[in-house]
Parts: sequence; C-alpha cells; structure tokens
Amino acid sequence: MRNFLIVAALLLQACAQPPSHLDDYLGRLENVLDRKAIEAVDEAISGFPKARQLQLQSTSAELSIREFLSLRECRLHSTIAHRNSQLGKVATASQKLFSDLAILHLGPQCVERLGKVELASKLQRFLTQKEQNLHSLLWSALLGQTEHASFWHDRRNNKHYPLELSIDVSSDIIGLEKFVARVINGERFFSSQVTDRVERHLGRLRAGDGGRLLGEYRRLAAGLNKANSVVQQRLDAPLCLSSGPTQKAGYLANVVNTRFIEYVQRHSVRLDQRAEKLLDVFYRLERPLLNHATNHYKAWAQQRDATIREGQSATLNHVLLLQNLYKQCGLIAGD
Repeated sequence: MRNFLIVAALLLQACAQPPSHLDDYLGRLENVLDRKAIEAVDEAISGFPKARQLQLQSTSAELSIREFLSLRECRLHSTIAHRNSQLGKVATASQKLFSDLAILHLGPQCVERLGKVELASKLQRFLTQKEQNLHSLLWSALLGQTEHASFWHDRRNNKHYPLELSIDVSSDIIGLEKFVARVINGERFFSSQVTDRVERHLGRLRAGDGGRLLGEYRRLAAGLNKANSVVQQRLDAPLCLSSGPTQKAGYLANVVNTRFIEYVQRHSVRLDQRAEKLLDVFYRLERPLLNHATNHYKAWAQQRDATIREGQSATLNHVLLLQNLYKQCGLIAGD
C-alpha cells in the first residue's frame, strides 16, 4: 500500500504544471515589494461562436423541378443536378461554394442559349442573387466552419511556443486569401487542382495556432495587470523614502532583470513577432468577408482584437509603471 501511495504521488508530480515564468516573476515581485497582487475581475474572452451562431439565413431563390428540367440543353444542368443530388446535399460548405462558382461560370452561357424567354429571365435573376450573396458564401465556406473554429482553439501542448511551432499555417492562410481575392475580382472558373489546393489549405487551417496566440496574450495581460497592482501599491506606500537606492531596491532590480526582462519581456517580444507573421495574413483573409459574417462572429471578433491589443500593450504599460518605482528609489534601468 505504501509503495502504491509513493507511485501515485510521483504521478501527480509528473502531471502537475510547473509555474510559468510570469507566475514566477509575480511571486518574486510580491515578495520583494511585500505586497500581494489584487485579483482583477476575469474578463476572459468568450469562446468561439457555436456552429448554429455561424449559420447565415439563406435568401437564394431556387429553380423549380420543371424549370430545372428545361435546362437540359445547357452544361449548367449537370452542375445543378449534382448540387441537388443526395451526394450534393451532404457536401461540405467549401464543396458547395465551388458548386456555386461553377453555376455562376456556366450560367450566363445558358441564359444566352435560352434566348428571350421567361426561364432565361428567371435564371438571370437566380444568378444575380447568387452574385450578390457571394461574399456571404465565401465567409460561410471558409470562416464559418469547424476548420476556422479549430484554428482559434487554445492548444497548450507546446511549452516552447512561439519559439517552436507544431505547424505554421501562415502560407495556407495566404493561399486562402489569394483565392478569395480571385473570386472577388470576378474569377468564377477554378480547376480541380486549385479547388483541391484550397481544400488542403482549409484542412491545415484546423491545426493553426491562432487560439494559442490569443490565449498567450490574454494570460500575459492578466499576469502583468496583477504585477501592476503590486507595483502601484508600493508607489502609494513608498518602497524608498530617499532618492538613494536601498537594499530592497537592489532586490527589486535583480528580480526585474533576471525574471521580467530575461523571460517575460522576451516572451512578449516573441509573441509580437509571431502575431506580425500570423495575424497580418489572417486579417487580410478576414477583412473583406467580415461585414458578411453573423453578428455573433462580429461580436466575438471585436473581443478577440481587444484582447490582442491589451496583450500587446501590457508589457510596455508594466515597464512604464516600473520606471516610476525606479525613479522613487534612484535606480537606473539596467542596474
């Protein structure tokens, strides 16, 4: 029984998460300044919208069976037939997008072939409506699906992030962005090689690190907000009563140099470098489609961007507050 308890204890130790550099810095800062961090209200970003919150209301007109059968002389007929088949009904959102693009590519030829009849006018209205909904179709197929939701999932399975990446999907996002640009610029025909490549980009998007980056910024801001509360308490109740450095001030400088600058600030710089590569290309993909997203997604995206901005400014805000404490004690940065 005793041996079992020892093994169990060792397993628990192995599973326990070691304290982060940020937690370590905060603990040492509390000790040297003899103040406890004030817990802020948790304003964590809400989770990525659920699937039902990403569904757009369809306003597309459809052709009746009689009208559809009247299109047998057009190449468009087989495309719509596949779309309405059992296989077409269970197609992925991206496959349905490619089908819609094929309809828009072949449709004008069919309108011209039909001539001046009522069916041609209705088909033209059908195509016009699809064109008007194209941005919504792009958003729904590329950013309203599980691949994108997974991209924003916070996976904490790599302790060396962002120095090391399990997979870098930046080039895949660029591929999707270029595809969107081609569609927006009027291209409607895409070869099977292109559509296969878009599907691969989407599949790889699933493993991206958007959520990890977002989570790291949120944790950085929360931790440094706590550290700020410790520093502010010492500004209100001076650590140094004279302008000359004291022993405690020296301890403070050591903690800042060896824990904050060496680890926390360096991590913050690496996050910013990763954000510059990943988020810049992601925003180029999202920007032309965002106005066509659901309100739930737009609200979440605003929260996401606010969290990123807070994380990116957290380190500088902490440095500015530390400078006030350094001045109080007659310290010079780098001491």
